[in-house]
Amino acid sequence: MEWKHSIERIAPLILALTPLAPFSPAIILGINEAESLIGAKHGQKLEHVVNKITAIAPSTIHPNVIRESVSTIIDVVNIFHKSEQVKLEPRASQSDD
Repeated sequence: MEWKHSIERIAPLILALTPLAPFSPAIILGINEAESLIGAKHGQKLEHVVNKITAIAPSTIHPNVIRESVSTIIDVVNIFHKSEQVKLEPRASQSDD
């Protein structure tokens, strides 16, 4: 599955039980925008999303909550993609010799 498509599917699930749930579409858009920033480092991409959401979220949602949520989404999607690349082989059964 394409990384961008994974973000669109996984982010709403992660955000569902957080105060950021209503901002899920904007967070997905922000992550996808950040990924297209040529030459930007991880921290710069993260701050792009945080700034975008901070501008539209109520001031009661601290930027650190946004930062941690976005980082978690990216971590989970990366884990998902790494697991897709690993071919699992059945374990050889051990004999009781």
